[in-house]
Amino acid sequence: MDEVIGRRIGLPISLAIVEMEVAARIGLPLAGIGLPGHFIIGGPDGLLIDPADGGRALAPDDCQALIRRAVGDGVLFHAGMLRPAGRREILARVLRNLKAARLARRDWPPAVDAIDLLLVLEPTDPQHGRDRGLLLGRMGRFREAITALRIYLEERPDAHDVPDVRQVVSIFGGRLN
Repeated sequence: MDEVIGRRIGLPISLAIVEMEVAARIGLPLAGIGLPGHFIIGGPDGLLIDPADGGRALAPDDCQALIRRAVGDGVLFHAGMLRPAGRREILARVLRNLKAARLARRDWPPAVDAIDLLLVLEPTDPQHGRDRGLLLGRMGRFREAITALRIYLEERPDAHDVPDVRQVVSIFGGRLN
């Protein structure tokens, strides 16, 4: 956040967090809204703002255009998408963004750190444990990886990826010498 404030640029969600916190300090009620692939701000009287476009006011058609640019034509905008996001939801989305950015850079330790924080926020989501196990294995921490992946298999015995995860557990087990 310090870089966002200093450089005055950042991801839409980061810019939105800064705007919402400043607005809260002056008594203006703003709320974050997590559209698919983009994050905007909602205000009084149905006001919608794009923090990544200089605070431009948005109409519903603009929201559809933002979604289309981010995720393609497969998702249609509807009024239910304008539900304000709570602080935990916003934090989880920031952490998912951090995780994705670190994974894209193949920077495993910070990606694991983001997952660890997601596990605190969303302890019942077994996919975080699976992802953590896979990354620990990439880092050569095979015992921890196997433990995390076995927990995932116990919690999600019907998951679509069970055969793949079992195979990974076997591979990691072979590297425990």
